[in-house]
Amino acid sequence: MTKDKESFLTDTQPSLSIKINYLLMTLFSYFLYFNLDFFSNILYILNMNIISREIDYSIRILSLLSNIEKATVDEISKILYIPKPFAHKIVNKLVRKNYLISSQGRGGYIEFNKELKTDKISVLDIMKDLDGYKHVNLCTNNPEACELNPYCSFTYHLQKLELCINKALNDLKLKDIIFKI
Repeated sequence: MTKDKESFLTDTQPSLSIKINYLLMTLFSYFLYFNLDFFSNILYILNMNIISREIDYSIRILSLLSNIEKATVDEISKILYIPKPFAHKIVNKLVRKNYLISSQGRGGYIEFNKELKTDKISVLDIMKDLDGYKHVNLCTNNPEACELNPYCSFTYHLQKLELCINKALNDLKLKDIIFKI
């Protein structure tokens, strides 16, 4: 057993990091118990964004194009207030992932792949396809990486949080967020 883990088990006066960890666990339990704006409070404490700007724009582009026949990247950029270079990058990625179909050349346009069903595509699917999925914390994906494992119960709560987030993102289908223009 390492010195740190040994002292963790035997010291009667907890270190500052253990006190902070305990405070975070207490706050987390408080939010869980009272369900006070649960996700925003926890995410604020963890100082993280689940959905990156790229994923946000990707979902907006897919939502828009699933509701209209076709559009150019310039039109998409103007309608959704996405910087044009970033819109091009995202559209190219969505074409490579088969969400969109593009027509090349002058007068080229982008359209939603009609073979896909908007009631089957979840936000979680899009995030995973575009490599935008993030774990809530390192320990939810790899508990062995944490020095406090298995003594810290915060991992368990973070894993529960991640399951809730994943369920919410999986339940949210593209058809539910289609733009009405």
